[in-house]
Amino acid sequence: MSDVKWIKLSTNMFEDEKIRLIEQMPEADTILIIWIKLLSQAGKTNASGYIYLSENIPYTDEMLATIFGRPVGTVRLALKTFQQFGMITIDEDHFIEISNWEKHQNVEGMERIRMQNRERKQKQRERDKAKKLLSGNEEYCAYCGTTEKAAGLLHTDHIIPLQNSGSIGDENLIKSCKSCNSSKNDKPLHVYLNDHINHPINPINIELITNNEKLSKFVRFKNGAFQPVTVMSRDGHATEEEREEDIERDKDKYYKSKIMDLLPDFSSIKNFNELNKRYWDVIRETRKTGKIAKSVIYNNMKKWKKYDRLVVEYALRAHVELHAGKKEEYTIGIMRNTSADEAKERMNYKNNTIPFKPKRPKEAEDDGYNYGF
Repeated sequence: MSDVKWIKLSTNMFEDEKIRLIEQMPEADTILIIWIKLLSQAGKTNASGYIYLSENIPYTDEMLATIFGRPVGTVRLALKTFQQFGMITIDEDHFIEISNWEKHQNVEGMERIRMQNRERKQKQRERDKAKKLLSGNEEYCAYCGTTEKAAGLLHTDHIIPLQNSGSIGDENLIKSCKSCNSSKNDKPLHVYLNDHINHPINPINIELITNNEKLSKFVRFKNGAFQPVTVMSRDGHATEEEREEDIERDKDKYYKSKIMDLLPDFSSIKNFNELNKRYWDVIRETRKTGKIAKSVIYNNMKKWKKYDRLVVEYALRAHVELHAGKKEEYTIGIMRNTSADEAKERMNYKNNTIPFKPKRPKEAEDDGYNYGF
């Protein structure tokens, strides 16, 4: 992964109370130099604020002392200070992460560049693989391109699932590997394909799919996503609006089901459904359209699962009452930087001192968008 050539430093950094406290320490200048060097090292690592030698090898105090050219005792004092002040976190495997890394780097921009590079390399691999498969005689999975020799016995997949009124005719049957067959299951074809465009374990081969005579009758690839081929309307012409409505309707139905599957995970939080809905009512005010896609709700709730439920409850309540106007990423930041004990103390859990007053979001007329609840 290429390193980042720059980091952001605020001209007001020396007015920060943590920096001021550090400046009163005996080795203040050296500790502050180590802080700048840590930020620089995080930019070189280019892993969303993490600092490590490799993905499997964290830096030791001795390694950092060598790299920074400072005594190991001073490095340890600096790391301990930064950790106490919440400027870094060190996990159980000794990996160091800069807290609030987005303050020092355009995280979204760098992630976009990394994504573009990954997609560019993936597309080239797909083109090479598709060219080889299409010119040969070996049977292969129509979705990912895994050959029968590599995958073992290929399965017969119903392009439109039988549960969704798909036929058993040859026009609805296609060869697929076991992994793609089980992953697709009864999902609409375009939903499954879009979920696996950049899948880390089992990505599809876009080149193969767009060149497949059968699949191209059901989906088309446009603007970086698969779209269903719409059945013609009564007058024989499907409008772009009708096609978009079909796509959104299928996605909405799919992610609503996924959201409902997540709800039991938060059952220990009192009145969670009501709290969750009020939270998303607040978040929708950050959107010009006043709507939140169910895929956004699902993906965020899935992230909440890794946090203690007290932390989740505190973060949602705090955002609703104290941070309206902030987007959902801010809530994840609260969860990441709050322990269960801190959440319990701040909420005064028994008395629930953070008020939870119903708020009617502006222009919240009934648009039929109930966020899955």
